[in-house]
Amino acid sequence: MSELPALILSCIYVFAVIGAATLLQRFGTLRPAAARKVVHIGAAHWWFFLLAFFRSPAAMLAGPIGFVAVNWLSHRLRLFRVMEDASSPKSYGTIYFPLSLAVLVSFVIVGIMPAWIAGIGVLVMGWGDGLAAVVGQRSTRRERPGDEEKAARKRAKTARGSAAMFLASFAVVAIMTAAFGPRMGAAELLSRSLATALFAAMVELATPLGADNLTVPILTALFYRFAAEGGASLAFSGAAVLNILAAAAAYRARALSEDGAVAAACVGTALLVSGGFPAYALLMVFFLSSNAIGRAARSRVPPSGIEEKGDRRDALQVLANSGSALAALVLHVVFKHGAFLVAFGAALAAANADTWASELGILSRRPPRHLLSGQELPAGTSGAVSLLGFLSSALGALLVGFFFFLLYLPPMKSVGLAQRAVVVVIAAGFLGSLVDSLLGATVQAQYRSADAGKLTERPFEGGRPNRLERGLSWVSNDTVNAAATLAAGAAAAAAYALL
Repeated sequence: MSELPALILSCIYVFAVIGAATLLQRFGTLRPAAARKVVHIGAAHWWFFLLAFFRSPAAMLAGPIGFVAVNWLSHRLRLFRVMEDASSPKSYGTIYFPLSLAVLVSFVIVGIMPAWIAGIGVLVMGWGDGLAAVVGQRSTRRERPGDEEKAARKRAKTARGSAAMFLASFAVVAIMTAAFGPRMGAAELLSRSLATALFAAMVELATPLGADNLTVPILTALFYRFAAEGGASLAFSGAAVLNILAAAAAYRARALSEDGAVAAACVGTALLVSGGFPAYALLMVFFLSSNAIGRAARSRVPPSGIEEKGDRRDALQVLANSGSALAALVLHVVFKHGAFLVAFGAALAAANADTWASELGILSRRPPRHLLSGQELPAGTSGAVSLLGFLSSALGALLVGFFFFLLYLPPMKSVGLAQRAVVVVIAAGFLGSLVDSLLGATVQAQYRSADAGKLTERPFEGGRPNRLERGLSWVSNDTVNAAATLAAGAAAAAAYALL
């Protein structure tokens, strides 16, 4: 069959899937959510037309680009209601999916990967995400009412949906590799399938608001091409399992929220794979010490007048405290320059210094003062500092610097070089804590609670907006933490390079 008839046939196939799902929904056979997933899964098999018939770039791109346009019109004009999620009208998932196909087709055209590997990303998204949503929604229909019960149900839905995503992805990778890939042993096939399925499940769980239709296909295909085929399957699988277990333990210990546990598992896996044991151990020094200090401090003092997020770190807090460190470590892996390794240590030192200062500073017997004006402020106020807080900040940076010296002395091959690096790490970490306090005193948003009248970092409470007391509305505590760790890493890299 030539390309043009095959292209027409492939379009007829996609519209037939949409029509079948519409009829099944109209006659009550499928609920709306299940009907959307039937379209999702069915449309993913368009890729087999590409594998069988399309060879020219024009024919390969015509379908995805055409579907992007059709889905955009459908989203705007509600042409195919079976594809649209009425509960989330601002989600552009139906547009992201064909857009991801266009990106993957482009990868095939320029030779980044063969078409069958790109097809793994497409089918993992189709089957994995489709079944994850269906299984998760089925689990919610068996739940009982009540706020605590709803929270428990949400966790169960996430766990069941992620398990479905993993199992479907594993099957897709194994079948596609066995059918189209080079001949390999059962152990290698199992290793590639396990690692890619774990990766796809983590990406799907961590990506919000329908954007997984874009991230999962593209990142899964890239992971298989460069990590699974590159021999990193076992290393990634081990790192992922270790971090999932560690994040689950931290969640049960109430150190992390649900989304915080997901973010921590993803960050920890990426860090362990890219930086090995020393980098992961330094991350654990920060995480364990900061949580231990926080719990010990909060047990000795009553709650302050400043309402914050709570004891559990959420996803934004995890990323704000560790995102700069992870980025610096990736740059070190890519460019092999010691300045990026020092930046990694300094970013974690700044996060630890700020956490220790915040948690131990509230134990001060003297009220803290505004960093710039010297005015006395309630304990816990952003931008308020005390002598105990300064000392705690220095100790937090010193702890990370000490372990940085122990962990990275052998790779640096010189005691003098390691000593120079650790001084930079400690100094930059303490500087990052000062940057955090400065931003907290000047631009971080503080709100007045509409209900209790207390100062709070939350813009909303109980569905009601709080009044902005000072600062910029878009500068949250997470924004300040991210800026402080980034500043510490940048300063450390520049200082080390100059020294």
